[in-house]
Amino acid sequence: MWNLAYADLSRVALGVHAVSNTSVLVAGGGGPIQAGPAVFASEDAGATWAAAPGIKLSMVNAIGASPHGRVAFGVSLYGQSIAFHAEGDGLAAAYKGSSDRSPSATSGQDVEWLGDSTFAAIGQFNEWQNKSACTVPASPQCSGVLLTRDGGDTFERYPWGGSDAPGVDARYAAFPSSKTWYAAGGHFPLGSGNAMQAHFGASQPNRSAVAGYPPEPPGYRALVTKTTDGGATWATVFNDTSFNKSRMFYFNQIGCASDDECWAVAECPAAECPDDGYGMFIYHTADGGASWEEQYYEYEASALSLQVLPGRVVVGGGPVGVASNGFVWESTDAGKSWAKSILKGHGYVMDVDLLADGAGFAVSCVAFPLSKCAVWRKAA
Repeated sequence: MWNLAYADLSRVALGVHAVSNTSVLVAGGGGPIQAGPAVFASEDAGATWAAAPGIKLSMVNAIGASPHGRVAFGVSLYGQSIAFHAEGDGLAAAYKGSSDRSPSATSGQDVEWLGDSTFAAIGQFNEWQNKSACTVPASPQCSGVLLTRDGGDTFERYPWGGSDAPGVDARYAAFPSSKTWYAAGGHFPLGSGNAMQAHFGASQPNRSAVAGYPPEPPGYRALVTKTTDGGATWATVFNDTSFNKSRMFYFNQIGCASDDECWAVAECPAAECPDDGYGMFIYHTADGGASWEEQYYEYEASALSLQVLPGRVVVGGGPVGVASNGFVWESTDAGKSWAKSILKGHGYVMDVDLLADGAGFAVSCVAFPLSKCAVWRKAA
């Protein structure tokens, strides 16, 4: 059962990481504890919180943690570090910026720990590490995986191979093994009311950061790409341009149980969506992306978060529009059925993170312009 742990942590909370049953990190900012972007830490199951100093991102979207360290990632502009990593052992220890800086812009919504001091951030970037421009044929901007092997100080860039039009960007990724990675994303029209816009009044970060950015396509696109050689080459395994079709959506988070079996959440949460496709979708592949099954559809719903654990798939989201109640859905039969928990009164569930025993935490936010975020706890 989910219980409210803290009712008013911040104005924005986009990421959560369960360190243990009682220790948790939240990526966000604003509110009574910290006015600007911050990583919040609690070591008493969410009863009290401290903001870790040193974060200088424009917005903190994601936090990744391991026994070897912690990396915060979000939107960086005008010479900021791409990411910030903790300098001490305490959860509220100060953060230091990476030596890898971004003269123009870098942004992303996902951080995954891959082992040891290796983390992967997923998002958009405009330069290679040597500061030369990173471009693709359709756009002066790249997106994909930014990999750090030194705990967040420097990053290698791996374009995901999915930018077939301006604004078609990687948003989340899964890493079932050291060589096999999946990246999910796509495109939503500006002003379409996607989850981030609906809840924080913001367009997709970094879209127009480069002068002369080409016009974006008019509709939705949903893409998943895959690499089996650790990012050197990529193949598209799901591509739906969705123009004038009954299914229009873009992908949010993806998670995998193995190199071959993955789940991804998608959504079409705006007025231009067809009546029978206005909502959220869960897609599943059991053959490495060769085929995909629309496993679940929910009318007038939206989901950003998905997590795959041994024997369990977890999805977090809420209704389209002004959300007072969020939800967490869990499946223990590979997505054939779902147990639904409604988290009442504190908004849309932006992210959820469970431990192997089923315990964990979630963050939910009341829609913009009210912007008030809460933390939830689930016991094992």
